[in-house]
Amino acid sequence: WADEPTFWNGLPPAAMHAEASRWILGMIARTATIGHYEYDSTGYHNEHYVPYLALAEYARDPHVRRQARQMVHLLLADMALEYFHGAYAGGHSREGNVNTWTQVGPGQGLNYLYFGDEVFDADRHCHGYAIPAIAAAFRPPALLARMALDRDTPHVVRKTKPPRAVYRHVDQPPEPVRKYTWMSRSFALGSTQTGLTEAPAAPIDLTSWDLTWIGSRHKAKIVCNHPYRSPRRFSAFLPELPQRVGRAVATGKPFLQVPDRLFGASPYERMMQHEGTIIVLYQIPEDDLTPYVNCFLPKTHTWCEQEDWIFSDFGDFYVGLRIIGKYRWEDLHESGQDGNWIDGWLLRIEDLHTAVVLEAVEADQAESFRDFCASRCGAHFDLSGW
Repeated sequence: WADEPTFWNGLPPAAMHAEASRWILGMIARTATIGHYEYDSTGYHNEHYVPYLALAEYARDPHVRRQARQMVHLLLADMALEYFHGAYAGGHSREGNVNTWTQVGPGQGLNYLYFGDEVFDADRHCHGYAIPAIAAAFRPPALLARMALDRDTPHVVRKTKPPRAVYRHVDQPPEPVRKYTWMSRSFALGSTQTGLTEAPAAPIDLTSWDLTWIGSRHKAKIVCNHPYRSPRRFSAFLPELPQRVGRAVATGKPFLQVPDRLFGASPYERMMQHEGTIIVLYQIPEDDLTPYVNCFLPKTHTWCEQEDWIFSDFGDFYVGLRIIGKYRWEDLHESGQDGNWIDGWLLRIEDLHTAVVLEAVEADQAESFRDFCASRCGAHFDLSGW
């Protein structure tokens, strides 16, 4: 509205243009320098992408338009690096209670349009955020599609992202987030060094790690989580009054407080990963409200317990889990309007100092499933100093 004399706040169009440009270009500069704050979110990545696409298509300011186009490339590259046959693998800043689903989020429409390796599914690919991409003249470089689809050669994806801002309750600022994802032919294993330095800072929707492979909802994910429930974890990040925010947030989203939760950060979780092997460590205080860890396994595969290991043959690859601590098997099922919210096995690990070791190996890297199991059972775990 360049012809308007003033805007609602009394400022002329030129002043509003300068202010908007400052904010937009500032966000672009910060993202290009230290990374995307709400990184790799299965629900919100597309909401950040589409406004930049609109600016890249229609902005009259040539500098803003050029910078927005660069951001479109950057955000698409973020998606492509951890794209795995329709799934967004690796750790996510926000995912919530759908983190046992393989193909999730409104970004699936963008995946279909830009990467093109899936058969069209109206239920998954028709979404309002795909409409601007359909109408736009923009087409991504072919390189991005090759990045998303080339899974023949296993490789590591490393990313550095900024942490969530912490407003209260901590003395030390959080450190940068560092992601590591092993993209193999048949699976993807990703982990996150969340950068959290102390309790109660623990983003509520975060997924710190998971194993992903090709399959439908609840049938192709493994993940574990300490369902941290400190009443101060909400007020560490949100501006409402600390004495009210916990009840206010949990009233609208009761799944944030359930004892069987499989998502959300914990200040008592640490992990390390090398390619297809991850070690997740927990040191939970005795007075914690949830003194246990939840581990999700799909029901659609046969699990075999052998000498403290849990094994499964997925055909193209093998998985072994070694849980340090006592655990029990529980049937985890929750119905929903659009199919089951969750359906699988829950391993409840009731130990304050526990660990989960997971190893995933392509089937052609072992002589047989029997040999894979035997070699892991024969490995010596020195727990004398545990």
